[in-house]
Amino acid sequence: TIASLQADHDRARGMFEESLALDHKRGDQRGEADGLSALGVLAFHAGDYAEAETKLAASVEIYRAVGDRSGLATVLANLGHAVHQQGDSDRAIQLYEEALTHYQDIGDRAGSGFTLAHLGRALHAKGEVERARVMLVDGLVLSNGAADQVAVAEGFEGLAVVAATSGDAEDAARFLGAAGALRERISAPLPPVQETDIAHVVATSTAAIGVDAFLAAKSAGVTLSVADAIALTGLVPSAE
Repeated sequence: TIASLQADHDRARGMFEESLALDHKRGDQRGEADGLSALGVLAFHAGDYAEAETKLAASVEIYRAVGDRSGLATVLANLGHAVHQQGDSDRAIQLYEEALTHYQDIGDRAGSGFTLAHLGRALHAKGEVERARVMLVDGLVLSNGAADQVAVAEGFEGLAVVAATSGDAEDAARFLGAAGALRERISAPLPPVQETDIAHVVATSTAAIGVDAFLAAKSAGVTLSVADAIALTGLVPSAE
């Protein structure tokens, strides 16, 4: 798998490229799409977002051609990650929204929840703070229902980013406490690509309320449930 090969990027890339060449020779379009998707994700985790975009965009076209909506939704979401990391929030939003449509149509609640979390982050980057909050809350509900704990952690972190921007430093700290505790329980460290956003939340929040108050609120957030987190936002989820 990609995750197991991250420590040996060159070996992983070689394996996927070899598989891609064989699939192309056999005329296996779905195999080609899978291979391009894998190479795109590998490039993303290596920090080569332009290469990730190239590979994932090629995979999207093949998935469209073969009519694989599940594969298409996943690759559209990953392509959204790649373009978002390159600063194109508008295109990322379009990709996440298309991915979300496919996930919803095929009844994939986990995919929908994960995509809503990232759509919320992209909307926040564009300055659409309230819409971002709505997407994050709906994503949390779906991810929690689907028992996708990584997506729940990302939802908490997204709410922390939005809260910090909105001047709710204590809530931001609570959300980070909830996310950190969950990541520790499931052994899923914060991805390096998200470290800058979280560091900004910490800096903004500690500047607003002081280090001691921030740490106290973060500690209180360790026991925060999804329902508690949603209550802090004051929103009523539309997702069920």
